[in-house]
Amino acid sequence: MLNLFGSGKSDHPMADFKAARKILGEIPGNDPLKALEELNHWLESVCEPGHFKPDHRAQLVQMIEETSQGTLRKL
Repeated sequence: MLNLFGSGKSDHPMADFKAARKILGEIPGNDPLKALEELNHWLESVCEPGHFKPDHRAQLVQMIEETSQGTLRKL
């Protein structure tokens, strides 16, 4: 039978918090501009409609924001 409402699980790379932490941990710390570009990419992808429930999205946005703080201080 067709699953008209989806499986409820996203195929987004940050769907799992452990994977999200790994991705954010691999953001290069030696190039602040590149790091901010990557963080912006992830922020935009997380905020696209349909990937996450609001509470999950909020936690991911917070993780991205926390990761960006050190980079912003360097700039």
